[in-house]
Amino acid sequence: MSTLLVEAGDVIHIPLHHKAAESPKEFEFKRMKIHWHQYLQSRNETYDRVKVKNVTKNTEVQMFIQAEWYRIYENDEIPKEHLCNVAKKTDDGCAYELLVNCRLQYGQANVQGANRFLVYHESERLPFQHRFVPLTLDPSKTIFILNIIKSKIPQSFLSDPRVRALLEKVGNNAGDFIQEIRSLIGNGLHTFHCVHAA
Repeated sequence: MSTLLVEAGDVIHIPLHHKAAESPKEFEFKRMKIHWHQYLQSRNETYDRVKVKNVTKNTEVQMFIQAEWYRIYENDEIPKEHLCNVAKKTDDGCAYELLVNCRLQYGQANVQGANRFLVYHESERLPFQHRFVPLTLDPSKTIFILNIIKSKIPQSFLSDPRVRALLEKVGNNAGDFIQEIRSLIGNGLHTFHCVHAA
């Protein structure tokens, strides 16, 4: 039996938007902006993070849903990708039931699948996995990274006061600097293989 929190072929229950928004602590619901760079352009999109139930494995998983595909609409302009159009409601009417397949992507902490989470959004969006989880900066690693950067700068540049000022500024704002670097490089989300309902 697999130890992964969720994999292709599993069935998940996603609480209806109003249920999650009414009980944010219970469902770990949070609306958030995800920032990344794609094709040298800065992107900022809104996602809803919510805890979902994997009924196949009896586990809970974090899921990030493109906000306009989850939120409640007051008119008839519901996108065709909205959960109400791609998933059926559970018998109790409190959640959407969805088969995990190529419609969903996932991220994880390592190749073994630790801390796997789900993402449901437009396939042309290409944020790196780490854009969905918080950055924890270890001060010693930050200094180590800055020292590597300094070691790669030719000595002739280090004598320039503008370069020294920039490095000092980077040193004072190491977290921002590392975040900027992380927006340019990283591991992409993975797409589950296609599975069809039995």
